[in-house]
Amino acid sequence: KLLGSDIFTGEPSLLPDGPVDQLHASVLGLRELLQPEGHHWETEQTPSPTPSQPWQRLLLRLKILRSLQAFVAVAARVFAHGAATLSP
Repeated sequence: KLLGSDIFTGEPSLLPDGPVDQLHASVLGLRELLQPEGHHWETEQTPSPTPSQPWQRLLLRLKILRSLQAFVAVAARVFAHGAATLSP
């Protein structure tokens, strides 16, 4: 459902409560859950959700999608490790 939304298929709304801003906030929240204690993500890794030019919107969309993919990859490793270490 998410990848079929206007965030990735159409012209996304860039209002403060629009879908791009909501996705951006969600990705940041998920990354906060996985970051090591005392480690803070660099600001350059975190795209600003307020671009004004069409090419900036496309770049933002790509950066958010890559952040989401990175989170999913880490989460998959965590779950795989947990499943492998569980004793029956």
